[in-house]
Amino acid sequence: MSAGVWWAIFTLVPLRTLRDRAPALEEAGRSVLTAGFGRLGATLRELRGYPSTLRFLVVWTALLVAAYVMPAHRVLPFVALAAGIGLVLPTSPRPGGVR
Repeated sequence: MSAGVWWAIFTLVPLRTLRDRAPALEEAGRSVLTAGFGRLGATLRELRGYPSTLRFLVVWTALLVAAYVMPAHRVLPFVALAAGIGLVLPTSPRPGGVR
């Protein structure tokens, strides 16, 4: 019940505050499907400039595929997810200078 109330509250805020906007000039006259795939392609091309994000998405996708293909063991996907995220995140010293 409480989860439903939270969903209702957080759904009403965007419904009341967000407004429709006119499509961008390059998307005018194109079908929604064509414009969507065009934007996806542009995003994937820009992703080359963000190697950490690209690495994270590759690891995340591999982990999701592994979790879907190997559902027999329920803990393994979470362990693999944690290990994958640990490999992707840059190492930095902890607060106070202790590693």
